[in-house]
Amino acid sequence: MSMVLKAYPEAAREKDKWGRTPLHRICGNKSASLEMLSMVLKVYPEAAREKDEESYTPLHRICGNKSASLEMLSMVLKAYPEAAREKDRESCTPLHRICENGRASLEMLSVVLNAWPEAAREKDEESYTPL
Repeated sequence: MSMVLKAYPEAAREKDKWGRTPLHRICGNKSASLEMLSMVLKVYPEAAREKDEESYTPLHRICGNKSASLEMLSMVLKAYPEAAREKDRESCTPLHRICENGRASLEMLSVVLNAWPEAAREKDEESYTPL
């Protein structure tokens, strides 16, 4: 991956047919690594702000990823702290997604909640709060 980004850094900005950037795909991939995430964010830090066709930010994707690590989640959130306030097309915040995850650690949930505590009161399109 580093060779591709070195030869063609613009690849980090490319979107697939669902509007996902490489950062979205890394954040949703159970085999992704912290190193891969770091490489893409180094080349294109604004990728953390991008939304795909479902209005998911990379933070939404990582919050739904059952294999994501605390370090990965923290890196994405640090790149765009306001992502904790973003809603997807179902009006879910990243806190909704991490609560649905079922395998996220308490530490991960705490990081997302601390980024925007008011998210605990936010309702999705079906009027559900994250809990």
